[in-house]
Amino acid sequence: MKPHCFSCPICAIDLASDEIAYRCHGCGATFPFIGPKVPMLLAEHDKATVTAYLALAKLVKKDEEIISSIQAAIAIDSPRSAVLKRAVAGSESALALLKEIMSILRHRLNLDTLISHRPEIDPDKARPYLNPLSYALRDWGGLDESEEEISRVMKVMERYSAFSPRRGSVTVLGAGLGRYGCEFLGCYDTVYAIERSLPMALLFGMLRLRDIELDSVNLVNCKNIVDAVRHLTLSRRRTKNKPRIDGQEVAYAVGDAKQLPIATGSQSALASIFFTDVVPISRLVMEAGRVLEPGGLFIHFGPLNYHTEVSVSERLSAEEVRDLFKGSKFTILAEDWHPGFHLERIDGLAKMWYNNWSFVARYEGRPEQSWTRQPIDNLCIIGCFKFESTFKLIGRTKTIVRAKIITSNDRIIEINGCTAEIVLDLMADKPFSIAISKANEKYGHDIRLIQSVYRDIEHLTATGILGNKRS
Repeated sequence: MKPHCFSCPICAIDLASDEIAYRCHGCGATFPFIGPKVPMLLAEHDKATVTAYLALAKLVKKDEEIISSIQAAIAIDSPRSAVLKRAVAGSESALALLKEIMSILRHRLNLDTLISHRPEIDPDKARPYLNPLSYALRDWGGLDESEEEISRVMKVMERYSAFSPRRGSVTVLGAGLGRYGCEFLGCYDTVYAIERSLPMALLFGMLRLRDIELDSVNLVNCKNIVDAVRHLTLSRRRTKNKPRIDGQEVAYAVGDAKQLPIATGSQSALASIFFTDVVPISRLVMEAGRVLEPGGLFIHFGPLNYHTEVSVSERLSAEEVRDLFKGSKFTILAEDWHPGFHLERIDGLAKMWYNNWSFVARYEGRPEQSWTRQPIDNLCIIGCFKFESTFKLIGRTKTIVRAKIITSNDRIIEINGCTAEIVLDLMADKPFSIAISKANEKYGHDIRLIQSVYRDIEHLTATGILGNKRS
């Protein structure tokens, strides 16, 4: 078993750890632990903590209002008083768990941090995967229907993993409460699990230390009265298909799939289970090419039910996803379709049905350091060069058709018009995020053009034209 080693999400240098934080000797960044053995490897970890705390506070307030409404129904002697009293007790147990997670977040904050970040934060944007409890029931509740779903997914993962003889390291993207990460133990020498949601990460940290008693309350779509409140013990060791732990542990961290805290060219496989549609897929593919070793596998399982955070330009069909991977130095080795229920409850009348798509793609390129490793607004012009371009007039708008950059040693780098617009904005000292947003708007958010721009930026970074302000 190889030792776990995270890398800096900013500069990709290996991190050193002590009892309270991971530290980068390259850029000087410090990344604190958010829970037991759970480091928060985000470039803006204070802002992420404040966002999660404010959003969780909003959720707790809503749950308190629901409990109050049930108590009001009991007070008027409702014929359902007995089941409603059970619902109140169950809801209060779940609420207490959420408040425990909130208290951990609050302990990490100081008032100055809260005040400094609050004006720029919209708590509603943190709502996806904010409440970890429904996933906790699926992952660690030991329910037969949940274990069957997990087993079906893992059979696909194991079958696709066989396409590579190497079983070094695997990273599970969007790892949630760590169940799939634990299922990979024994299949690979080292297992990393990366999750963006702080509440998910904190609950996983709690489950590392103890079992958790939890009542699942469901007052709609129930078959029987007893189904309204269901008591479960969440445990990492009481599942039907017991994860193969055998002394091995998952390296779990809070991180961003677009800036993975994983070393360049270090992974034998990336597992994207119900996750590929959560982040911009162009950035995901770029980062996959960075962290995978030559011949490494990208394994996808799930629908393409894109989240609201993913722009319309990146909500690709399965056919377009295939083309995107093929155009990014990947070879599609196999694919299949898996109709079935997701987060199923056998005691419920309503179920979520997906026709899940799976595929495995082998990376045929070589890992390269990515410009996405740097804080996005720190990317700027750092090299000397000449800029030449050809324009055409579309309506009243002057648009760059093609351009080239001539370096100080007379090397010619050809770039597309969209990249050229970005370079001109950077030459005018505009932030990179504004420059690329402006260019995308002008050029219609074309996904293949965006991919081409990313490759141009990679090239300009590698040749020293673009770089980090702090470098």
